[in-house]
Amino acid sequence: MRLKKNRIAVLIIILVLLMEIGAAAAEVPYHSYTYWLGYDQKTLVETKEMYLVKTVLTAQDLQLPDFAHPSAMALDKDENLYIIEDDVSRLTVLNKELQVTHRITAFTDDDKNAYGFAGASDICVAEDGRIYIADTAEARILVGDLSGDLIAVFQSPKSDAVPDDFIFSPIRVAVDSKDSVYVLSSGSTYGAVLYNKSGEFQSFFGANSVTSSALTVLSRLWDMWFMKDEQRAGQIQKIPYQFNDICIDADDFVYTVTGALSENELIQKGQIRCLSAAGKNILKVKGNMQYTNSDSFNFGDAQAMSRTDFRYIQIDDFGFIYALDVINGRIFVYDRECNLLSAFGGGSGAGTQYGTFKTPSALAVGEDTLYVADFSHSTITIFSQTEYGSLVKKADALFLEGKYEQAGTLFKEVLRLDKNSQLAYCGLAKSYLVGGDYEQALEMAKHGLDYSTYSQAFRRISLLNMKQVFAAGLGVAVLIITVVISMVVIFKKRRIVVALPSRLKIYASGFIHPFATANQIKYGNGGSVLLATTTLFLFYVFQVLEDTSGGFLYNRFDRNTYNSIYTFLGTVGIVILWSACYWAMSVIFNGKSRLREVFIISSYAMVPQIIKSLFFLIVSHLSSAPAEGLIQTFSVIMFILSGIVLVIGCMVISEFDLFKMVGTSILAVIAMGVVIFLIFMIMVLDQQFIEFVRTLYLEIRCKL
Repeated sequence: MRLKKNRIAVLIIILVLLMEIGAAAAEVPYHSYTYWLGYDQKTLVETKEMYLVKTVLTAQDLQLPDFAHPSAMALDKDENLYIIEDDVSRLTVLNKELQVTHRITAFTDDDKNAYGFAGASDICVAEDGRIYIADTAEARILVGDLSGDLIAVFQSPKSDAVPDDFIFSPIRVAVDSKDSVYVLSSGSTYGAVLYNKSGEFQSFFGANSVTSSALTVLSRLWDMWFMKDEQRAGQIQKIPYQFNDICIDADDFVYTVTGALSENELIQKGQIRCLSAAGKNILKVKGNMQYTNSDSFNFGDAQAMSRTDFRYIQIDDFGFIYALDVINGRIFVYDRECNLLSAFGGGSGAGTQYGTFKTPSALAVGEDTLYVADFSHSTITIFSQTEYGSLVKKADALFLEGKYEQAGTLFKEVLRLDKNSQLAYCGLAKSYLVGGDYEQALEMAKHGLDYSTYSQAFRRISLLNMKQVFAAGLGVAVLIITVVISMVVIFKKRRIVVALPSRLKIYASGFIHPFATANQIKYGNGGSVLLATTTLFLFYVFQVLEDTSGGFLYNRFDRNTYNSIYTFLGTVGIVILWSACYWAMSVIFNGKSRLREVFIISSYAMVPQIIKSLFFLIVSHLSSAPAEGLIQTFSVIMFILSGIVLVIGCMVISEFDLFKMVGTSILAVIAMGVVIFLIFMIMVLDQQFIEFVRTLYLEIRCKL
């Protein structure tokens, strides 16, 4: 009997656990994620949810018989929700308790004329309660109130500044605190149409610009100089892309979003912009060591994910940016420095679970609530902010205000809840730096890949250490100098001569006296295969160390993708392949070289590359600020030096003049390419043959 009771208890516990798991799965059917920003790369990591689904509104929930295809939404200052339904002239208003308070089918003027808005594309509510509707079908902006009274109608702008080919087809509308009205017109590349409160046209505002590369400029110059007018007229001109959406923050800064620019291009850049009064983009992105313009930043998913197409953007009262990707149904949340706090949602055209969408068609943002309309399902999904989301936003807001120590306290709690928060690591690094705990600042900056804070903390530690070790270092230096001078004097008085082995001496002077070294190898048997092999091995080892063990400010090592075999093939493999191919081509053209000599010269030529790697390792660990210019200059010098040693050595051992040696080298490089191609093809064929044998074996085994 007791055993039976225990089994029943276990069964109940299992059922409860399954119910909890099922409830959790129903509550969060999507993944929340963000991207860690490394050096010029984005790594996807899952994060704790900042928003969870509160409810999904349908016509039944709203107790409405005819609620279908929501196409636009807006919130007023009291967080009443205004919803436009597509293809019907109907505006539904919900209060904070999600109860229907108004349904407006038209605005009426003083003469009792009704102005419907079937097919309207957008809606905006001003601070004073005025309702602005982008009536796309009728090419106008309707201004009314909750009583259904028409206040104004904004028509197509009339001005000498308006181009003759401009067609007014309003799709988005936004209003700032001064009642300036910004309207986006479909197909327009001139920017937003700016009206004053009375509906008078002011100007075009903040058009996108066409990005130009060096090749683009050269192409234009070529066309200008060499193409005929008829040819130029027949060319397809590259024009700016239009904005998809526009919104205005509490400080009257205008934010715009541009969606996918090309179906064939996964990675987009500069989709979100913040425009100053002059229409210039002032949205900044914190890079590795400095702030850059957001025009060069990819706001969407990484290339491994799918194409991102932002169509809707909203800004909350704290300056956080919300962008809606209509292709994947995801909401992206950014702060004012374009740090991605969270991305969530999904559906990819199905939207069968709560929090996912089939056809997302509008976005509205409240104090702690998000509203997303689904056109196909005729629903409004309401997300509520979690405690974790509130904590992240508070910490980030304090951090961006420069209150690093207060933010640090909150970021510790963020890390306790989610170890995948790069933002928390960076915030703590800055907090420790300001508090004078430089060792902890270094540690947090390393974890968060915060190169800027790491550089500052490293510099402070270096200054402190320099003061402490200066006296000791000076004493050691004096001692070393004294010992060296004493040894030189003693050796000179006693006539002691330290002689290196001849081959080692020739090796040591290889890149200082390349002609003499090559002649010794060719005619004096002064080359050493052992030294050459050792050099080649050191070349490989130091290249691996350069790739994996550089200072933090320079380290681009990713243990998940790095493979030392590729480094071996790119160092030792290339030198050996070059030696064989050059020797073969040299023999064909009556060269006097031997394979042993080519291998020795080629290996000796790698000594400057070893010095380059050693220089990089030292500088990268001692420098507190980026020294890419110095490292790059030194690398170029060492590369030229290796080239000089190799060219002179191959000329001497082959007994070629410069031109014949260059021609032979070109053929050797071509031969290297052919050999690599053949090896690759053999590997592919071997793999296919092995798979064929395996498949054949399995089929025979199944039949037997």
